[in-house]
Amino acid sequence: MIGEPPVIVVAGSNLYNSKEPYGAFYQVFDTYVEWTGLEIFVGQTYSKSYTVSETNYWMVSTTAVSGWLGSVPKSHTLRDGPFLTNSIAAPYPIILNKHNGKYMPHPARADYAWLPPEDRVPRDAEPYRANYIKQYIDTYGDPKWDWSLLDIHHVRPLEYGGNHDFNNLFALPREMHQREVTPWWTNY
Repeated sequence: MIGEPPVIVVAGSNLYNSKEPYGAFYQVFDTYVEWTGLEIFVGQTYSKSYTVSETNYWMVSTTAVSGWLGSVPKSHTLRDGPFLTNSIAAPYPIILNKHNGKYMPHPARADYAWLPPEDRVPRDAEPYRANYIKQYIDTYGDPKWDWSLLDIHHVRPLEYGGNHDFNNLFALPREMHQREVTPWWTNY
């Protein structure tokens, strides 16, 4: 209406990263934008890009404040995360085992060092595949799967210091393992 003070909208976003999902997060950047009057319309957006160059856990916090000039403003804050991406910003695959209702665990850290082959737990040091299948069935019951069609994924791969412990293993359809999970680790 004519003569009323214009509406003002202020928006700010912060991006944070960390090497662990529940550790200290550090601000990577913040952004701030202000619109008034006719600059404001439904669907108004603003974006800022950030180039990812290493594997990290991320969190985003966005706050929008709006109101009439001279009035008490209203604000709304959204937070998202933590979520894990590799060095090319691909998100870590979220995979649900429908039989036991468990999701494939995320790595505990985003800064594992690559180990030369002589420093790794040997892949065939023990019959980890047979041990995993037996413990899976003992723990969750027999899913009646054709286990020959599944890969047993190391959540923390051997080349990054992983081991054959039951909690570090997750059964995946071979195609999914090779199409989604292995490429993610290739760009770790």
